[in-house]
Amino acid sequence: KLWTHLKRFEPHGPGNMRPVFLVKGVRNFCEAREVGQGHLRLVVELPGGGTIAAIGFGLAERLEIIDNGAVDICYSLSENTWKNRTSLQMELKDVKQSGE
Repeated sequence: KLWTHLKRFEPHGPGNMRPVFLVKGVRNFCEAREVGQGHLRLVVELPGGGTIAAIGFGLAERLEIIDNGAVDICYSLSENTWKNRTSLQMELKDVKQSGE
C-alpha cells in the first residue's frame, strides 16, 4: 500500500526529491555481499517481521557493520526488475551500527 501512495508523488527530480525513510534495528537476514564495483547487496529482516531486499550503491565498505548485529538504515524504496520479475527493494542511503 505504501508503494502505491509513494507513486502518486512522481515524477521525482531536483524540485521533488524521492522520500528517504529511517528504520532502526534491522538485521541481515541472509549473507550480505559486495556486488559490482563497491555496491552492497543484502536482504534485511525488519523489526516488525518480514524481509526485503536492499542495495547500497557505493556502500560495500559497510559490509562489516551489517554482519556485526543490528543496524539503522536510511533508504528510499524503488522497483527492481530482474529477469522479467519486478519487486520492491530498499535503496540504501546510509548504514550505521544501531545505538550509535
